[in-house]
Amino acid sequence: MAKPSDGFPIKSDKSATSIIDGIKYDVVTTSFTDRLSVMIHSNGQISRLAYVPLLAAPTPAPEFTDPGAAYSGSGADYDDDGNYIGQENNEVHDDFLPLPYLTPMVVLGQSDSFMSTYAAQIASMIARQAPEDRRTVMIGLGPHVGPSPNQDLEPVHRKQFLEIIKLLEQTRIW
Repeated sequence: MAKPSDGFPIKSDKSATSIIDGIKYDVVTTSFTDRLSVMIHSNGQISRLAYVPLLAAPTPAPEFTDPGAAYSGSGADYDDDGNYIGQENNEVHDDFLPLPYLTPMVVLGQSDSFMSTYAAQIASMIARQAPEDRRTVMIGLGPHVGPSPNQDLEPVHRKQFLEIIKLLEQTRIW
């Protein structure tokens, strides 16, 4: 049992803010001894919460010379609309795809495919950048993150996603 003198279990905490299309987004990452918390507030609100256990891969993970390269957030590889510059023949970069063995579980709010995809993508980013980390990742999304339930995915949502990835890079604690 922990004693009061052992201190609070938070190892570190970081935050970053950006305004995207008139909406304020705050990304707050907190590292606990047993899990990571990634909260993406829109206008100060969270409407969905999921968790993703960072379990060991069923097969050895590929070696990356720069595990964060796919999420560098430099902005140099994208135009203002979030379109990838230099992508030829619609080729797919595996570094942008969620890892297949990570399974997000929604615990609060609407369980939609977008929430699951967003949670898997963030957890995959963490798993690639810190392959030895096996903590559970708690991910909260605000109501303005991504499309509404009856709305199609539009270029503005891609731009929003890439900006949030940049904020996650600024708040990286794993």
